[in-house]
Amino acid sequence: MCTKKGDTSLPKYKDIQIDGENWDEELEPFPGKKYGAVCHSTSFFRASPILQRFVPFAAVCASNMVNIPLMRQSEIQNGVVVTDEDNNPVTKSKYAAFKGIGQVVFSRIVICSPSMVLLPFLMEKLEKTAFMVRYGRYVNAPFQILLSGLSLVVMVPVGCALFNQRCSITVDKLKIIDSEAYEEVKSRYGDNIPKKLYFNKGL
Repeated sequence: MCTKKGDTSLPKYKDIQIDGENWDEELEPFPGKKYGAVCHSTSFFRASPILQRFVPFAAVCASNMVNIPLMRQSEIQNGVVVTDEDNNPVTKSKYAAFKGIGQVVFSRIVICSPSMVLLPFLMEKLEKTAFMVRYGRYVNAPFQILLSGLSLVVMVPVGCALFNQRCSITVDKLKIIDSEAYEEVKSRYGDNIPKKLYFNKGL
């Protein structure tokens, strides 16, 4: 589990939206995310056999909800760059950061859900068949890996397509939730404030 979460850290660094970011600051949450993944997975060790099959799903869901905000904490603290319709930078918004991170977390959970929710029930049934009783020690792991891989082939595009990569926020909500960013927009555009601003939500 620790190695797995370490491997998934690398793509998350591509999501950093702030130019010139200090990499030391981005590496600070790395031990925390590993600790969180291990704690969530080991908490299910004494559960029933069927619940133990959901340990990977519970660990992935919990760790994504912790890891992604941790790895993108600089965006939460400083905001992400939002642009107008013509892709001209306007300001930095913490509200946009929260919205983008929330969508990414949801998408990650959706991507892994079919293989980690349906597969345990399927394997519970298959392991009772004569073939699996006899050859299960040889084919169980490869079969699960194959089904998980096929599920990811289908679900990765689906998960990435749930939300537009170029996400938008309305200025009305920005005024309520992130007043500081709104004031910057107002000072720049005056009475001609655009109704929507755009940003890259990350992956």
